[in-house]
Amino acid sequence: METFEVPPGGDEVRRSVEPPVASLFDAGRPLPLLLTVEEAADLLRISRSHIYEYILSGRIRSVKLGWSRRIPPSALDEFITELTAEQRDAPSGQW
Repeated sequence: METFEVPPGGDEVRRSVEPPVASLFDAGRPLPLLLTVEEAADLLRISRSHIYEYILSGRIRSVKLGWSRRIPPSALDEFITELTAEQRDAPSGQW
């Protein structure tokens, strides 16, 4: 918990500052075999809707388990490698 100072007459405010995916990195444990869409989004620091867009376009591999989508961590590595190559090969002056 982090404590914030407030002006006189105010109440002390406490909030958790633990990142949403902190449990994925605890004690050097390996990543799970399959990530949820939310976990993948948190790892890439993008929205869940962007993850779903990339899944639908085929840019991020995923598997369906029942009603849920799961993403192998290796699919995120491949996605990052693809993005890096695209940006490296882009004409200068473009992102």
